[in-house]
Amino acid sequence: MSLAQGTGTPGNLLAMALLRGRVATGAGDLNRWMQLYSDEYEAATGLRLYPGCLNILLDEPWSLPDETLQLSAERAGRLVHLVPCSFMGRDCFIFRTDNAERAGFDEHLVLEVLADVSLRSAHGLRGGDLVEVMVSC
Repeated sequence: MSLAQGTGTPGNLLAMALLRGRVATGAGDLNRWMQLYSDEYEAATGLRLYPGCLNILLDEPWSLPDETLQLSAERAGRLVHLVPCSFMGRDCFIFRTDNAERAGFDEHLVLEVLADVSLRSAHGLRGGDLVEVMVSC
């Protein structure tokens, strides 16, 4: 992970983390949950999200920031954290369950990135491709 300076509101600088990793294949389980709770995800993010994610195996572990968007277990089947991020110029969200965050190191090496499109299809990505995600820290 490297840090970069980004601009937030005029006159303010935000610390940004550049997360690097490789496209990986997931279990495909998130698709079902995204369809079941699509209205809740849309209410939280303002986007009608594609039912699935882009899995990225990170070079270094990454933990959630102190502030995240949260969907309760009642709203999404399990406590979910969403972190706004940028992927290839597109506004996206990092998805992580509370259980995965508490699990630690191995789970911190995996990013699940949500968007309004299939990121694999939209950007022609294949397993093993090197990618970067920009996130505020």
